[in-house]
Amino acid sequence: MTNNSIADWFSKLSQTEKSQFVCDATYELTITARDSSLWSDASQGESEAVVLRAICEILHTLTGQLSKLLKGDLNRFPDDIVWDIVLEKGSQGGVKDAVLRALERARKYA
Repeated sequence: MTNNSIADWFSKLSQTEKSQFVCDATYELTITARDSSLWSDASQGESEAVVLRAICEILHTLTGQLSKLLKGDLNRFPDDIVWDIVLEKGSQGGVKDAVLRALERARKYA
């Protein structure tokens, strides 16, 4: 799964499906944050605080997006941009691959 494939797939969903996917993605990211292998990865480069902050920033972005989707608020990130932001935050925290795996798991619920 890449930035473009997420954005392309997501843009084809209905508002309800988008909301459900974002909800599922945040759920999967909380599991990712608890994954002990993620923390062992942190010991090899990124500090635990950086990893945790990256995941919190992603969750903040996605819950804000979810709130606006549920309200029908068009003043939200465009479908393609939100995933660029999420993956950039993951890259900055050294967890992009873990984030992509979480999104792939969430996509299976859709």
